[in-house]
Amino acid sequence: MSTPTAPATIEPSADAAILASGQTGFVRWAAILLSVVAVASAAFHIWTAGAGPLPGFKQTSVHVMFAVVLSLLNLTSATGAAPPVSPWGRLIDRVAIVAGVIVIVWATVYVWIHFHRIVFELGYARPTATDVLLGTLVLLVLFDACRRAMGWAFPVIGLVTILYLLLGDRIPGVFGHSGQTYSQVIGNSFTSPLGIYGNITAASANQIAIFVLFGALLMRLGGGDGFLKLALVVAGRLRGGPGKVAVLSSALFGMVNGSAVANTASTGVITIPMMKRYGFPKRFAAAVEATASTGGQWTPPIMGAAVFLMAQLLGMSYYGLILAAIIPAVIYYISFWVTVDSEAAVHELQGLPAEHIPRIRDFLDELVILIPPVVALLSMIIMTYPVRMAGFSATVILLVTAFAVRVLWKRTSWKQFARDLVLGCRDGAITVAMIGVLVAASQVVVQAIGTTGVALNVGQIIFTVASASILLALVLAAGINILLGLALPTVPSYLIAVAITGTALIDLGATPVSVHMFALYFAVLGGLTPPIGATVFVAAAIAETDWFRASLTALRIAAIAFVLPFVFVMRPELLLDGSVLTILTTSAFCAVAAVLLAFALSGYGAGRRITRWGSVALLVPVVLLLHPQLALNLAGLGVVALLGLWWWRQRTPTTA
Repeated sequence: MSTPTAPATIEPSADAAILASGQTGFVRWAAILLSVVAVASAAFHIWTAGAGPLPGFKQTSVHVMFAVVLSLLNLTSATGAAPPVSPWGRLIDRVAIVAGVIVIVWATVYVWIHFHRIVFELGYARPTATDVLLGTLVLLVLFDACRRAMGWAFPVIGLVTILYLLLGDRIPGVFGHSGQTYSQVIGNSFTSPLGIYGNITAASANQIAIFVLFGALLMRLGGGDGFLKLALVVAGRLRGGPGKVAVLSSALFGMVNGSAVANTASTGVITIPMMKRYGFPKRFAAAVEATASTGGQWTPPIMGAAVFLMAQLLGMSYYGLILAAIIPAVIYYISFWVTVDSEAAVHELQGLPAEHIPRIRDFLDELVILIPPVVALLSMIIMTYPVRMAGFSATVILLVTAFAVRVLWKRTSWKQFARDLVLGCRDGAITVAMIGVLVAASQVVVQAIGTTGVALNVGQIIFTVASASILLALVLAAGINILLGLALPTVPSYLIAVAITGTALIDLGATPVSVHMFALYFAVLGGLTPPIGATVFVAAAIAETDWFRASLTALRIAAIAFVLPFVFVMRPELLLDGSVLTILTTSAFCAVAAVLLAFALSGYGAGRRITRWGSVALLVPVVLLLHPQLALNLAGLGVVALLGLWWWRQRTPTTA
């Protein structure tokens, strides 16, 4: 990158490169078909977002069909399992792709033809031989699509789940169950409302898809450049400006992207070299980008894909959830901002030179593309329009403004505009596909947890631990959530974690919203946590640094995010559950604690370096301020006052 103000453009995809190179054969035809199906998928989801979804299984079956086909055809996926290299392996792989496409299309047509029997005559409770055969094939193809999209972890979990359903009566102890017949397993997984076409998948089809498509089109059609340049204008001149630009831009992208890994890959190629160029250590640059991209998944007003599933599971409005998420997100970014500022002070880094800060008039065209759809989206969210309608309206306005600016104003060729439009649809459809296959497959695991009673057994264990301490119970639940987040993306990790631990924590007195937010935070944080940490791994590769050290740095930067879930379970006022006074005071206590924690872990604060013993001393008021008892909060403020007085006396020279 020549200058830090380079636009945040996305390089052509691998499939586009394949087409450009003139490669022929199966790979070329798969790339062409991938683009065609991606545009069809994008058109379907945009149309149904505006006109309204199709009835029940009809909508979700088409959604899953597009998701599976795109996952099978995406031969260049950077996140899935590596393709075979031997000739026989490639042949078998290609046969599996063709067979998988045929199976999932057949299944969709079958569901449409037998829709009345399956839905209104409870056909899933009495599966026919064809139901069982086709359901078996669909599950195999779905798990293979998950493997191609995100690697082996989820297919292994899915197959273990099937075996657990079949062999549960042979498992001794609390994890055993009465067992299910093979036809019951397939019926519940394939055509049941709890199965792959059920309500959770409906949230992916009806709400998540349109927002992911909006984000992808925004980035491809020029709005993404406006995001980054606007962040440069706002934060570029501040101390450690490149790091703060990364915080702002990656958080903004993360809110609309739906995937922390994808966000890191797309924005990191701009922000990480910029941070390195202006003096931030490589590992810190990688950690900042990964952590900022991660935070976007729980930051209103859009948040990541999981919030739509959360609204579905809780039976509450999306708008209520994003309001509840505001205060923890603000506290997180306050701590994050202070950490970046402290790191810049330690390395004596200043802001960007004035000549590297773009002038607004120089990217006015990009702002014209960016601002109208974003304003429309936020306005409709504030006015509590249906979520899908807000996404649909913003997408339509984006297409209109992008066409007006690029074709009519800037005189971009029709061919170039059409190419960017297709690539935007393609990027968004592939992300929707990844989420779609994971959500559909997650329902197999979730329905297994529900029908076997394993959640009650885990709940008994948590209850036993809670008899000693509710904090220990939360630590156990957090451990389960993080383990799931290590191996799985956010959506399936969150769904399975809630299914396993949610009921037990609610029975212990936690509010449902706080329990679901608890699961969401730790599901997202799994992307930063060794030994896998996929989000950090991508950032470290871009920064050309050791991923493990970058991961440890990311954990330090995001430390408050590991603490906040415990706090808002114990103090639901952080999620706007309480009186105005308690909400304000609790938020203030936690914000001060977050700043002090950032000072302690960065070793710099309030204009001076902090010794190790000073950092340890700062942790005392942090604990006191986060504790749910008001008396300890006030004691924490007293400790802060004493430390502030000591700091002031150290800085003020004494007179004789």
